[in-house]
Amino acid sequence: MLVVIVLIVYVNSWGNPFILDDVTHIESPTDLDQWQNWTEVFTSPFFEFKEAGLAQYYRPLVKLTYKIERILFGINPFGYHLVNTAFHCLNTLLLYLICRLLIGRAGPAFAAALIFGIHPLQTEEVTYISGLGGLGGVTGILASLYFFLRFMKNGRIIWYLASLCFFLIGLFYKEIAFILPVMLVWLFITGSPPRNRTGNRWTTDLLYIIPYILCLGGYLYLRAFILVKTDFPAGMDEGAWIRFLTFGKGLWIYLGLSLFPIHLHFYRSLALLSHCWHPLSLIGLCCCAVFLLRTVLRGARISPLVSVGFGWFMIALLPFSGIVPILLETEYLYWAEHFMYLPLAGLGMVLAGLFSGWLSAVWNRQLPRIIAGACSILLVLSLGLLTIRQNGFWSDELIFFERMADYEPDLFRTTGLLGVAYLKGGRPEDALRADINARKLLLSHSGAASEEEMGLMDQYMLKVLVGRMTRSYLMLRQYDSALEMAREFQVLDPESCEGKYLLGRAFAGNGNNEEALPFLLAAYSQRPDNFEITRSLIFCYQNLGEFERSQQIWSEASGRIPEFRKAKEILKKRDK
Repeated sequence: MLVVIVLIVYVNSWGNPFILDDVTHIESPTDLDQWQNWTEVFTSPFFEFKEAGLAQYYRPLVKLTYKIERILFGINPFGYHLVNTAFHCLNTLLLYLICRLLIGRAGPAFAAALIFGIHPLQTEEVTYISGLGGLGGVTGILASLYFFLRFMKNGRIIWYLASLCFFLIGLFYKEIAFILPVMLVWLFITGSPPRNRTGNRWTTDLLYIIPYILCLGGYLYLRAFILVKTDFPAGMDEGAWIRFLTFGKGLWIYLGLSLFPIHLHFYRSLALLSHCWHPLSLIGLCCCAVFLLRTVLRGARISPLVSVGFGWFMIALLPFSGIVPILLETEYLYWAEHFMYLPLAGLGMVLAGLFSGWLSAVWNRQLPRIIAGACSILLVLSLGLLTIRQNGFWSDELIFFERMADYEPDLFRTTGLLGVAYLKGGRPEDALRADINARKLLLSHSGAASEEEMGLMDQYMLKVLVGRMTRSYLMLRQYDSALEMAREFQVLDPESCEGKYLLGRAFAGNGNNEEALPFLLAAYSQRPDNFEITRSLIFCYQNLGEFERSQQIWSEASGRIPEFRKAKEILKKRDK
């Protein structure tokens, strides 16, 4: 029944296209077609910002899954959406089984898993194909927890080994799985795992945790060895206390989104607090601390779903607390809705435990039972319809980014992504306005006195923006502005093929074909298989009257570039 409900809620996402990182990591890479090098995924970063000198993320099983999906589905996004939904269904079932082991009752376990399965906040992880890493990481966490609880119940070592195995699988999908040992410690603190043994509990529990810590240590060593270039972006000089208080402020926002999931829009920026005092943050953190302390003191005397779920909710948010500034840029601490994927498992347990406790207290009264049933149906329908609606925003890239920009107009990321969508949609004027705004935001937020003083990542993003603005000017036939932008791009990256090509195109558009030729030839020598560069060079030779040279390049290109090869076949059919 859980699987059927989840499938109904997510079926309208299966026709959505590749979007955002899907294009970069799945649709565009050619190495995904090469199965013979599948072992290389374990010895290389998930992706690299070579221009910025960064190697980001070690997620070998994500790339391996993409390779398998490419073999099965090609570049049809339908199959990739099916895989993501299957992972989410599996996670929903695992949460149900964990809750059953904790309390031995099907009703509250079903309610907790259902909230987790159909909550609208989950769409960013499930509907977004690139959310596969988070889905797989949570599968590893939940499967490991389930098998550990089985081991604690009957003592069979096979369940313990299975738990360790899935812990490693979760780590290789996404580094979020490193919080599993902390979640196990919280289980021991609350006294929730069912046991079939007696003795020195804390000594035995500590021994159980050690193998997980050893696995984690081995993973971190391997990750550090593979990601030798890993570095944090600029803007990490803010104090840890400021970042943590900012997290406390965001905690209220995301708790509100969990209870009232409206106005969801992918990225969300939290302005770093300018001082060490923020009443709302302190109140929230103090309330969490008091609840944790009461849970420790009362142990299993309160509902295991409430005590365990609340702890897991807070633990799952620790990686995004700002203590380690992995998601800090300039004056913002970034939150994304997929951060709530695993925390919602804990929140679902808390809500189900509280509701079931209240229902047990009033079960002998008919009216409260009727009200509880009506509220449950209304809640499920509301969450399901909101999730279906949220899936629809991912069906069109332009609608998606316009929605983001409406909520976060001063955020560089959203404005820049909107420029990408406009340019892909053939709207260069709108793209140009968005990119000009994004450039202003980037320069103002970087804090650098000049472009040369910007960090590597900011310089890379600026180069991308300038290149895109040059293309927009070319599409609008504003060649003087295109030439100015192309020269700026050339200064930012004098050796790049794209810079030479854009400068050549701008000169050619202005009618200066003689000045354009050296730049186009230089770009052609670097990328002779590129259709745009080759076509521009052919036109340049034609405009200069060098028709033999133009024909020679055309003939060479028709043997290696698909677009020219297709044109040659058409001409051959027409006897030309």
